[in-house]
Amino acid sequence: MTIEDGALVLRRRRMRFGRLGGGGEGAGEAKPAILPRPRFVYNRGQMPAKPSAIPLKCPHCSRWLARDRPEHRCVPPTEREVVGHLTGDLNDAWIKLRAAALQLGPQEIHASAKAVMFSRSTCYLFVRTRKSALELCLFLPEPLAHPLVKRVQQVSARKHAHTILLQHEDQIEAPLTEWMGTAWGHCEH
Repeated sequence: MTIEDGALVLRRRRMRFGRLGGGGEGAGEAKPAILPRPRFVYNRGQMPAKPSAIPLKCPHCSRWLARDRPEHRCVPPTEREVVGHLTGDLNDAWIKLRAAALQLGPQEIHASAKAVMFSRSTCYLFVRTRKSALELCLFLPEPLAHPLVKRVQQVSARKHAHTILLQHEDQIEAPLTEWMGTAWGHCEH
């Protein structure tokens, strides 16, 4: 308990027993009082109470940093670190998916803590690795209804995120590569 928390508890006790402010009739008597609401709400004990003390999260290593000291020199993960643990069919699927994405045209490939993102001016595709599948997320202008698509979520007025699970390299064929081309073409709009 900090000093500020202790002062708040003491203030609540004084208000509860009528020893704070007012005076007048019944100032010493116990009376019900409306307790003030706390100014900041804790997020299940994970975040600090004051907004100025809310830390920043590094997008590369997922470490929490103090807002007053944001200097942090982590090395961003490489593509090899994110997908290096893949074996067998998943590694073959990753190689084929990466080659299909690079054939679309000029783009950048970024690795974050858990995903590899493909982008032109904005991200049009990212891949997360799972134990038994690659989770592919495509940003398309229209929602699709197809057996390959596991989930569709609208992320903006013009973009829908389509989640597709890939378990084998043979799944990277005609409809999926066409969708990748559509996503690549619409990512600058």
